[in-house]
Amino acid sequence: WDLHSCWDDLKLWLKHRKNITRFATVGDKRWQEWMTKASGIVMDETKFFERSQVDQAWSWLRNGS
Repeated sequence: WDLHSCWDDLKLWLKHRKNITRFATVGDKRWQEWMTKASGIVMDETKFFERSQVDQAWSWLRNGS
């Protein structure tokens, strides 16, 4: 993660925000989990998953479960 990638993510979100209904982050750092929760300010459904839970993240994105 760096400032440039954060800016790119923000631009992507602003362009497509009407089409994005939920957002998942897969990672292994506490700050990544915190940032995912903080993004709930601008997005209704956000969830953090550990790296070992990547399949669950995809399932949640597709089905909400």
